Order: sequence, then C-alpha cells, then structure tokens
Amino acid sequence: MGERESSVATTNRRDIDRRQRERRLPVTLLRTLLWIFFKVFYRARWRYCGRVPPSGPLILAPSHASLYDPPLVNVPIWRRAYFLTRDYYFKFPLGPIIHYLGAFPVDLTRRFDSNAYDQARRILEDGGMLVLFPEGTRTHDGLLGKIQSGVAVLAVETGAAIVPVSVCGTFEAWPRTRLLPRLCRRIEVIYHWPIRVERATDPTARRQKIAEISAQLECVLAPRLRAWQHLLQKTGYKT
Repeated sequence: MGERESSVATTNRRDIDRRQRERRLPVTLLRTLLWIFFKVFYRARWRYCGRVPPSGPLILAPSHASLYDPPLVNVPIWRRAYFLTRDYYFKFPLGPIIHYLGAFPVDLTRRFDSNAYDQARRILEDGGMLVLFPEGTRTHDGLLGKIQSGVAVLAVETGAAIVPVSVCGTFEAWPRTRLLPRLCRRIEVIYHWPIRVERATDPTARRQKIAEISAQLECVLAPRLRAWQHLLQKTGYKT
C-alpha cells in the first residue's frame, strides 16, 4: 500500500511539474514584453530587486495608484506570483487570462471574503508569493492611502515575510480617473528591505504585531511617495 501511495504521489508531482513548465514559457514571454513596454514608453526602473527573497512565504506589499501596478511589481521577480483581484475583472474574456497569470477573485462589497482569505493563506502556507496592496484600493491623489490590516494579518498568521514596494509615477501615467493611460511618463519601482514576521497565536500579541506591521508599512511607503510628489512639483510637472 505504501509503495502504491508513493507511486501515485510521484505521478502527481510529475504532472504538476509538467503543467508548471507548460505555463512558464508564455508567462516568461509576457514578462519580457511587459519589460520592453514599460522601458520604452515609461523609462521604467526597478531598484533593489535583490531584496526580494527567492523562496519561502512572501507578501509583496506595493503602494497602489494604477492598474499598471500589478504587472509592474512582478516583471523583474522570477517567482510565481499570485494576486487578489476584484471579482468583476473575472468576466469573459479577461477572466481566464488573469486567472492563468495568477489572479484570484475577491469580493470587495463584502466586509470579509472568507474564500479569498483562505486561498491567500494556503498560498503562503505552501511557500508561495502573494502580491497584496496594503491600501486595498487605488489612491485618489498619488499619496499613500490608509493602510488596511490584511497584509499584517496574513503575515502574522502564516509567518510570511513582507517586502514593501514603492511604485512611483503610475499615478501620473494612469490614475483611476482616466479611462486610458498617458504615455511617456517616468516610472520607478523600489523594493525595500523585507520585514520578517513571526507567527503569533496569543490574541493580545497578535493585535500588537498587526498594529506594528501596519505602522512599519506606512513609515516605509509614505515618505517615498511624498518625495516623488515633491520632485514633480519642483520640476513643474502637472497631471
């Protein structure tokens, strides 16, 4: 019986590896095309990518100003990424494409989407990388919005590391108020040092850790976005 179970497990592992190889080529091609697109039209720069751990449970926590942000933060990171994405984007024909690329739906009309939360937690417990925006939605003014607790809660419950990511320039390129993006704007993506997190089960310690992590994210992300806005004002740029 043991040999049979071992054989089945080996077969399943081979099937998973085969599917991952089949997925890798088109994803790599798309990543390359996106890199060229952002380099040519936005002179994009990705700084300190080496700070992203190559393995282990990880949450990339970028500032959020634009629909450009999800692909931008993942372009130079050669790890399989998963994204929480608003459920209305999963309508045909876009839905199958973004699902293939690692997105899964979240219902933002609900106070708490348990299905999305459980799937995010499983990804991290399996050692995967999750892209999760701490603000939960796009900014209205290019500055950091209010930090929600989702990133901190998942990190505390899974022990996942958090890499804050400052995404600068996407608000000017494609803010939430525009149907189509502007071209020829400057974009810069900065990966900050990881925040190491330990699991916490005690309710008091858990609440304290969640508050501390949320404060850390704000302290890391907010100054960089303010500095970017100050630079734009100094150079006379108008949105």
